[in-house]
Amino acid sequence: MNKTVFYFSFYKVTLISLLFLFSQQSFAQSAQDTIEHAKTLYDTGQVKEAFQLIEQLADSGDATAQSLLGIAYIEGNEVEQNFDEGIRLLQLAADQGLADAMYNLAQVYRMGLLGTVDYPKAVEWYTRAAELNDIKSIYNLALIYRDGRGIQKNTAKAIELFKKGAELGDGNAMHNVGMMYVTGTGVEQDFSEAIVWLNQAVAAGVMNAYWDLGKMYLKGYGVEKDMQQAFVHFKHVADNGFAPAQSQVGLMYYNGTGINKNDKEAFKWMSLAAENGIAEAQFNLGKFYLEGTGTLKADTLGYGWMYIASLNEVEPAVDYIKRIDQAVDDGEVNNDIVSQGKQTAQDLIEKHNFKVKVPEPSLFDKFKQLF
Repeated sequence: MNKTVFYFSFYKVTLISLLFLFSQQSFAQSAQDTIEHAKTLYDTGQVKEAFQLIEQLADSGDATAQSLLGIAYIEGNEVEQNFDEGIRLLQLAADQGLADAMYNLAQVYRMGLLGTVDYPKAVEWYTRAAELNDIKSIYNLALIYRDGRGIQKNTAKAIELFKKGAELGDGNAMHNVGMMYVTGTGVEQDFSEAIVWLNQAVAAGVMNAYWDLGKMYLKGYGVEKDMQQAFVHFKHVADNGFAPAQSQVGLMYYNGTGINKNDKEAFKWMSLAAENGIAEAQFNLGKFYLEGTGTLKADTLGYGWMYIASLNEVEPAVDYIKRIDQAVDDGEVNNDIVSQGKQTAQDLIEKHNFKVKVPEPSLFDKFKQLF
């Protein structure tokens, strides 16, 4: 009899537990549905209704809603900015074990959104989230240890964290591990090991890894020199708008390195790099215009790009501008090329919003402009 009662009691407890678990799962699913519905409302311009749903869910104790609402208050996004309320909500969510809330708290302290940067607090919250395998927190914590931002530099800890992130599939962490082996930072320099990590980062789609792996092939570090592989990797990242790679691709087309020589392609890629602010590309583009390489010869444009490159302190461009100016003074070159070229440079600087220091005309130049 006692045995039967004991069996019944055990069954009753188990059934209640299952019902409780089912209700929790149903609530979780319902909460997720509510959040998705709120996002839909927000995307369709029904902002007030979206926030009402999130607020109701946050009041009921849902950690994801608390985190979303906390960030909204901190950013002042569609609600009146309220740092105290934002932090309170994020901490409520973090106390429930939500890694995203911990990460967001770390970001608040790291970026100084409360008025001052607080790296120790940021490290505290990144660490808590990293212990839950939050990839973003692991990566940011590794950067802080690597660079010694606000805390003591610890490259061994940084590489430990980067490797942890890499094991969790973080391509940026793979890239950083690779570059630490390239430079010998925190580990013994090992180009072969670097190649392994950079290839993993490339497979994960990290653009900067294509660039760095291309340089390894170009120099023959950890692999045999392979200009074709270097070009393939540079071209991939250049196609995605990375200006240094655009300049490199232009140079390789010009020299026929790793690809058949093609002056038109060289001009195209050098133009993109120059317009994106790469000083060496501005010098090369100036040469292309002056020589008619891949384009029609255009002295004014050539001088204009050369002048911009000289302002960016590219030595060959500085020397060229000095020679032309001297030739004008000696009566060997028409001053119109210089005056029109400088005006072209000014137009290009304004068009592309280049950050260069344009010198004031000398008193002698101002005097000449009067005549």
